[in-house]
Amino acid sequence: MAYNRKAHLRHYIEAIRIAFAFDKEKRQATDDEKIKQAIYSGFGGIKAVLNPAAKPEDITHWKTSEHDLFPLVTELHQVLRDGTKDDAEYKRYVSSLKNSVLTAFYTPKPVVDALTLALNNSGIKAQQFLEPSAGTGVFISSFKKKRSEC
Repeated sequence: MAYNRKAHLRHYIEAIRIAFAFDKEKRQATDDEKIKQAIYSGFGGIKAVLNPAAKPEDITHWKTSEHDLFPLVTELHQVLRDGTKDDAEYKRYVSSLKNSVLTAFYTPKPVVDALTLALNNSGIKAQQFLEPSAGTGVFISSFKKKRSEC
């Protein structure tokens, strides 16, 4: 299945909206929200978020092939504005998001599962480790699953 930037961007906006709700409402995630949060894997494949999207005419600076993402990127910025306390915090979030486009890389589950299997076959049984997948749980869930199969 091909990577669908539009679908991923839609999921990421929802994940960010939920994260802001946790913070504002000082509560834990529901099971449904946990599932929606787990989909988040970073903006690495969605370079359109680097484009300006403050006003409708900004679309003229976008590649034609990315025009379909303009409404979603605009929505993303609105969610960030609504969720932050001031313009400085909003700008920090946008800067962080833009940096993640250039530095965040999603590790597919089959790659993580192969790594888990290779470590287990080598006799290495990880009990504790740093989750390198930005807290999405891809690594830890693979290691937990492999441990329960043993």
